[in-house]
Parts: sequence; C-alpha cells; structure tokens
Amino acid sequence: VVDILNPLAREYKSIGTVKKEVAELQEDLAEAHKQ
Repeated sequence: VVDILNPLAREYKSIGTVKKEVAELQEDLAEAHKQ
C-alpha cells in the first residue's frame, strides 16, 4: 500500500507546488496590469 501511496503523495505535492506557482504568477500579472 505504501508503494502505491508514496508516488501519489509526491504527485499531489508537486501539483500543489504548481498551483502555488501559478497563483503567484497570476498575482504578478495582475500587479503588472495595474501599473
């Protein structure tokens, strides 16, 4: 079970990281748009 969960957990973590990066990018774009 652990062998199956580990890759899933890693994938989930990387998806979370990507989402965070996308959110930060969107904030940067919004800031640039305001100026």
